[in-house]
Amino acid sequence: MLVPLTAGAVLLSAFLARRVRRPLLPPGFLRRPSRALGLTGILLASAGTGVVTFLLSLYLQQQHHWTPLATAGAFIPFTVVLIATSRVAGVLVGRFGAARVTTAGLLTGAVGLALLAGIDPGTTFALGLLPGLVLLPAGASLIFSGAAVLSTADVPAHQTGLAGGTMNTAMELGPTVGLAALMSVAATQTDTVTGYAWAFSTAAAAVYLAAALAALALNRRTTTARRDPS
Repeated sequence: MLVPLTAGAVLLSAFLARRVRRPLLPPGFLRRPSRALGLTGILLASAGTGVVTFLLSLYLQQQHHWTPLATAGAFIPFTVVLIATSRVAGVLVGRFGAARVTTAGLLTGAVGLALLAGIDPGTTFALGLLPGLVLLPAGASLIFSGAAVLSTADVPAHQTGLAGGTMNTAMELGPTVGLAALMSVAATQTDTVTGYAWAFSTAAAAVYLAAALAALALNRRTTTARRDPS
């Protein structure tokens, strides 16, 4: 296992170290703090929603023996909240700013994942899963709306396509990278359900909260700069 990981790290380093005259993705494009935060937020939101739907589908069918149809129905509240929150997220971005809305989304999503981290073989849907399945999509919608603005703010006209491409890449990478990383976390536990709980708590405590702190710092720096333009 270490051999392919090492080889991948070496090849990635060689790729990043290579210098070309007109790169498809200029390194400086990602150095803007607000853009980096926005793309990170999109990646985390897509990763969190993708991982939760995958792991909880397994949990409901394997631990509670739900049918595939009943399992699909369990995610109806998730979908409804995701759509409903997205309808008001744009208004919130216009009123409070993209950084604040992204921060609120990360914190809300972290709480939702933390609630799901309490699952065990006897967890009920209504009291044990539903609260997390409501808070996480609410947070994800806020993240997507705020992060989209952060990712595309002040992009030169000739780089608008690049901005859209990086956003789509972050959204596609999220579930792939998130599932691989968190399944590795889950695999450290001998009990399957305990592994799922560890995966949720890692995503909530270590990643979402860290990104929320970064968003808070960015928002504070931006507010200070506006008050003291000198």
